[in-house]
Amino acid sequence: MNKIIVFASFAIGVALLLAGVSASQASASSMSIAPLEYDATLKAGEYRKGYVDVVNPESSKVRVGLLVQAFKQVNSDGGLEFYDSPDVTRGIKLDLDGIELGPKEGARIYFQLDASKLPSGDVFAAILAESVLSNKSVQSLPSARVGTLLMIENGTPPTHHAEIDSMEANFWQIGSDIKARFQVKNTDRVGGKALGFIPKINVSLAPYSAKTIDGPLVFASNTRQIAYAQPGDYFGPMLLKASVDGKSSSKLVFAMTGYWRWLAPTIVAIVVLIFVFNKILHIRRRNHNNYLEKR
Repeated sequence: MNKIIVFASFAIGVALLLAGVSASQASASSMSIAPLEYDATLKAGEYRKGYVDVVNPESSKVRVGLLVQAFKQVNSDGGLEFYDSPDVTRGIKLDLDGIELGPKEGARIYFQLDASKLPSGDVFAAILAESVLSNKSVQSLPSARVGTLLMIENGTPPTHHAEIDSMEANFWQIGSDIKARFQVKNTDRVGGKALGFIPKINVSLAPYSAKTIDGPLVFASNTRQIAYAQPGDYFGPMLLKASVDGKSSSKLVFAMTGYWRWLAPTIVAIVVLIFVFNKILHIRRRNHNNYLEKR
């Protein structure tokens, strides 16, 4: 069973400023939370405890509200939507629903995962912490919202499926690396136990070797775009191919990357110069021979 690992940090940093409030009053709190993501694989009926650390690095006290919400992807850019889900909140419980943090103060907030109460299969949730400035000289206003994403596989793991939907790559690849963009689509149906996963993508550059990369988190029936770059010293025609679960897309490219982008033009220039020089010598010899014959 592949653990769902998010290689990108999904900290939610939203600062809300009110018009007419001075900069010193309305400066957004840089409150932080760690870890930014938490992944777990739960056996049927398992009970597990974890924690997040919330820190207020500012010089003012803040009141921090805490809650649990589910999340899902809403577009091909990986945008997330957070929403209330009784199925999720029944199985993920926080020890506190709020806390006050003094200046430069932090707190450890514990949570419990109850596999028997969570939906089976993929579970995507977030522990969100929202701070409110508690300085009495300032109206209370939301100043920051941060979160830890929870990626959980609960019970029997669902089977995930994906495919490479399309690939774009320029035929001429000149620079420090070979670049391409391809779309990976999660072909699982919405409403099943397989909500989302990070696909393993095989990228080959024939006749060179292939390698496997982690794709982005992609939810059921969603498509995500991947900007791919493979640095190296490549020269000549080659086939760039990306595949997931045996379904692939490919492009023929001509590469001149790394030191070849300097060496190849130099070799061509030398060959041209030699050809031109030989051509000039040939013309001179012919003219000289014609001159001698006329004499």
